[in-house]
Amino acid sequence: MTSENAKEICSWKYEKPYDLYNMNTDVFEELMNNNYYEVINNECQLIGYFCLGKDAQVPGWGYNNGPIDIGLGLNPALTGRGLGAAFLLAGLKFAKLKLNKVNFRLTVATFNERAIKVYEKVGFIKRGEFLHSNTNQPFYVMDYQY
Repeated sequence: MTSENAKEICSWKYEKPYDLYNMNTDVFEELMNNNYYEVINNECQLIGYFCLGKDAQVPGWGYNNGPIDIGLGLNPALTGRGLGAAFLLAGLKFAKLKLNKVNFRLTVATFNERAIKVYEKVGFIKRGEFLHSNTNQPFYVMDYQY
């Protein structure tokens, strides 16, 4: 992750109800901690990011040391255009090669039916539901085996 792209990600604004995923400059340092990876297209444009490990976890679930947690964000200008499955599969392939792991887990807000549809299409399975410990927002935990 470059600092330039981390700053751009911090400025992304998603429309309601997806504004839950908006970041701000407070998370800049987190984006730069080597657990976040920028995704650049063939035209050298930032299209999204992935994060791996604890940074992909949401407070409130009893995460264990099983699957690798993966988080992702697609540039809000590109959401709702049918790009989600290919984007997620590319991230899973990268994570598999980088970490030599095949079991992955992600956490998604229960209202985010658009993303859940993509995750299930790719092969993720819902394993549980919980409330975010700070906001009481309900989330699903989903698992995937490569």
